[in-house]
Amino acid sequence: MCTPALRYVLKPYQWQRIAVFLGQGDVHKERYQIEQAKIAIGSGGLWGKGFLQGTQNKLLFLPESRTDFIYAVICEETGLMGALGILMLYVLLFLHLFIALSRLTCPFSQLFGYGLVIHIMFSTFINIGMVVGLLPVVGIPLPFISYGVSNLWISFASLGAVQSIFRGRTHLIE
Repeated sequence: MCTPALRYVLKPYQWQRIAVFLGQGDVHKERYQIEQAKIAIGSGGLWGKGFLQGTQNKLLFLPESRTDFIYAVICEETGLMGALGILMLYVLLFLHLFIALSRLTCPFSQLFGYGLVIHIMFSTFINIGMVVGLLPVVGIPLPFISYGVSNLWISFASLGAVQSIFRGRTHLIE
């Protein structure tokens, strides 16, 4: 499947995730989550089924619908327009933060701020990519939306630290 050198580095469950990502595995076992997520996304249509009206979530076909696969639930209930709205909110947040960080003159503050924002951005990219089937399922929650106290706390703490950098700024390029 991959290079022979990876055979000794990756564990069996990691090989299984790669195999499922490449299209192997039983639809009723290994591929169940991703197949149900695709059904949920596709059944949402343009405007969705309505708030709390998604059948994949309501009838418990979609596992981990509150955590890892919350974006599939959003797509089913609000449709393509709601999914694009969520994406637009994330893009606006990241653009705003990157523009504000680029205006700082202290390189340490910039690097620290970028590091705090990039982990949220990567989590968002990985979660949405895994739900729509572009990336393997790895169990990363969607920041600010997925159920889970530790992820929510870390995401808000990161934004709070970035806000602290902005509040403590004394050297801005105007």
